[in-house]
Amino acid sequence: MNNKIDVIEKKIFELLKKIMADLRPAKIINKSTFNQLYRTLDELKPLIKEEEYVKKSLVDKLFFLQNFMIVQADYANYSDELMKEIQKVGSYLVDIFK
Repeated sequence: MNNKIDVIEKKIFELLKKIMADLRPAKIINKSTFNQLYRTLDELKPLIKEEEYVKKSLVDKLFFLQNFMIVQADYANYSDELMKEIQKVGSYLVDIFK
């Protein structure tokens, strides 16, 4: 397994915690954090393409993020801003794992 992927997984986990802390209690969509996430996913994309297998822990984190956002959308009255981020995260995941 690629060490760069492990580093990126740690970055994603830190960003995931920030996004969760913003969304769950306060329904805040921090564009800066999401942009950091998208840049990190852009770094991950070519590395994943080279791998035959992807660590379960990385896949778990990425899909947990999307599912968490979907659940939080209900509490945020399906705000347009959050729905756009959910769609964008989903698009990134499809692109990474296709």
